[in-house]
Amino acid sequence: MYEEIVYRMALPLQTNYGNGKVKLLLEHYGSAKAVFEQYGKQKNTPRRKVNLIAPLTITKEMLQIIDKERNKMEKEEIGFCFITDENFPKRLKHCQDATYYFFYKGSDDFHFSKSIAIVGTRKATAYGKDCVKRILSDLASTDMVVISGLAVGIDTAAHQYALEFGLRTVGVMGTGFQQIYPKSNTELVEEMLTMNGSVLSEFFYYSKSDRHNFPIRNKVIAGLADATIVVETAVKGGSMITAHLANSYHRDVFAVPGNIFNKTHDGCHELIRNNWAALITSGTDLLEMMNWNLEAKPAVQRQLFRELDADEEPIVTFIEEKKEASIDEIIGYFNRYTVSKVTSFLLNLEFKGVLECKPGKIYRVLE
Repeated sequence: MYEEIVYRMALPLQTNYGNGKVKLLLEHYGSAKAVFEQYGKQKNTPRRKVNLIAPLTITKEMLQIIDKERNKMEKEEIGFCFITDENFPKRLKHCQDATYYFFYKGSDDFHFSKSIAIVGTRKATAYGKDCVKRILSDLASTDMVVISGLAVGIDTAAHQYALEFGLRTVGVMGTGFQQIYPKSNTELVEEMLTMNGSVLSEFFYYSKSDRHNFPIRNKVIAGLADATIVVETAVKGGSMITAHLANSYHRDVFAVPGNIFNKTHDGCHELIRNNWAALITSGTDLLEMMNWNLEAKPAVQRQLFRELDADEEPIVTFIEEKKEASIDEIIGYFNRYTVSKVTSFLLNLEFKGVLECKPGKIYRVLE
């Protein structure tokens, strides 16, 4: 009766059907549409029985929510990733209580070679931020993906330093895409997307900031990462929740030690003391303890330029002649295109490995 996407988006709107239950049904029936059409209406039920607590229905109100969501997705280039899609993160599939869908902006490549989550207090000190910088500086120019939650403090530092050191970074929001929370990170998100990053949310577009959303978001952060690094946190807080979630997903957890007289380090010390996390003080420590031998990204070969289309060639030539060019200079020079079109060209050129975007949205041609 409806498109598959409608059934997929209707699943989160059902009453009393959590992530684990929905995943079991999808595993058994194969698609969201089949779940609605067959579950509870035939003798063939999942091997691990799922009680039909409430009927699966698509109401008029649900259709209105889905229609509004799809309109926003089209206008703002928001993607929808579902557990049966090929690009759904394999790491997340193994986390039974984590989400089976999410909305996203930016790159749709979620099969990372190596990934780490960096989390910590919103009240980050200079020491905490320096620790993040030191860790990520050791990983510069590798294919490591850095994941965090876009909050102020350590999260923001993780995204910023990832960009500074040329690392792809992924932000997981606790709100819908109507608002970037906190608002002060709006430009940071734009830069992340420009540099082949992604921003994810399992919340519908108009979902507001709510304290109950953030522990839910933390499941995605922990689930996407091979290892979680905790930098500065009190004994109670979202970072500790993320660390314990990572442990429950059988992922590695690391913590950075700090000042014993500062309560914002007490959580890290507790994790280390109870053997819930291993102590690290650098990115090199991480690589050694994970037994990762990361090689630098290969230099781009000149023959890649043969793959450029008629729109991309003049942009590359313009930047190459100037050696470096800001995004404003590029947009101003190629004013026959819309801003979003130029941004799209630049993003594609980054995907091809032809351009590098440096801090401040300065572009240069890779050798």
